[in-house]
Amino acid sequence: MKIFKNSMIGAVTLALAFIATPAAADAVSTAGDVSFGYGLSSSAGSLVEWGNDLTIDYWLDDSMAVGGGVNINYMSASQGDASSSSTEVGLDVGITYVLAAGEKTRLTVGGGIGLTMSMSDDGNDDTDEGAPIGFSVPVGLAIEHFVWDSVSIGVNHGMDLFKIQMDDDGNDDTDDASTTWINIDTTNVGLELTWYTD
Repeated sequence: MKIFKNSMIGAVTLALAFIATPAAADAVSTAGDVSFGYGLSSSAGSLVEWGNDLTIDYWLDDSMAVGGGVNINYMSASQGDASSSSTEVGLDVGITYVLAAGEKTRLTVGGGIGLTMSMSDDGNDDTDEGAPIGFSVPVGLAIEHFVWDSVSIGVNHGMDLFKIQMDDDGNDDTDDASTTWINIDTTNVGLELTWYTD
């Protein structure tokens, strides 16, 4: 987790340096815009596996947006003749708030509610591989820099503040649900390209 922490501290410091620059009269405004984003995000706690993110937001004004996103993360592993794979699809809706902004750069924080569905294949012809469904409260911090008035690039860092996961392991038992708070192990980082339109 140290690499996530150090990289985010460095990125936030750089962003605050940009933001501290006096804003010009022609600073980018996103009030009333709809934004569409495409990005890559790491799997939880790892920089090896990456998934795809699609987001859409409506900006109520220059400081707040409401929207949602879809994340698809595919992971595979093999050892000798054995192989396994898993696909996780996440859906979330939430609010984004601008903590600080300069002429072209801004620091945002966001949170909401999320749903994840996972499908796995352990390479064996059985039916007890599990089909986890999770409900979560994701939170995140992001740095966004506008390269043009309608296009921005950004980096983000997120985790699940709260998560409950129900895993059907194929057995007729009742011990498949788990609940956790402050999910440090769900920490991830991401890169995003966003397009804004009126």
